[in-house]
Amino acid sequence: MDGMKLTMGEGRRAFGLFLTHVLKRVSSPCNELGVQHAALVLRFLRRASASLRMPYNVKGPPAKMCDKDRCAVIAKQLNDFLYMYYRETDLYTDSEDKEGCVSNIHFAQFLYSASEADLEDVLLLQLKMENYQTTFLGDARNMFCVDLPPAKLCSDAPARHTLLRHLACLAPVNTRKYRSSASQSRSETDTETEHPAPPFTNSDIELKESLKEEKPLTQALKYARS
Repeated sequence: MDGMKLTMGEGRRAFGLFLTHVLKRVSSPCNELGVQHAALVLRFLRRASASLRMPYNVKGPPAKMCDKDRCAVIAKQLNDFLYMYYRETDLYTDSEDKEGCVSNIHFAQFLYSASEADLEDVLLLQLKMENYQTTFLGDARNMFCVDLPPAKLCSDAPARHTLLRHLACLAPVNTRKYRSSASQSRSETDTETEHPAPPFTNSDIELKESLKEEKPLTQALKYARS
């Protein structure tokens, strides 16, 4: 559906299904890629757990654990996150279609047959349209974003599993380190427009000798009213 966005509820359902695919891969890692993805998932969970209505701390498995056991612990933590995430997603159910957004019936048909790659492509496009703010996490009062340099975000043909690497670099919008060049130049322009430099003249800076002298209260009030 060209030019259309996902509603918050649709975005959350697509993201939940994407994480379900990741959970299956991390639960039974058969190669080094699964172990690497488990490490990315742990970084994601440590950040995303703060986006829930009931935030909690995520503790990683002990470093002495073998890769298989570490993946099992991280998979359990991701499963717990998904349980709470889906409960919150129920609050964002869209009963009616919204203008400019994908209709409920078309979105349901997409979810029915979507692969992990399909979900990743749609979510990456949604991120790009929202200036890399994760509208499928948190809410308007607690918004998160992908905190990476613009050069690492702008890619016409992103590689597979790019979304998972992006999710490992989440940060609250108000504490992000990097900003897109467009938003940065816009904010600088707004600042210059809203707060122009005050014009100073010599008379504004110079102080009369009489005002430099200490004066009693009555005399000071007289100067204040004049």
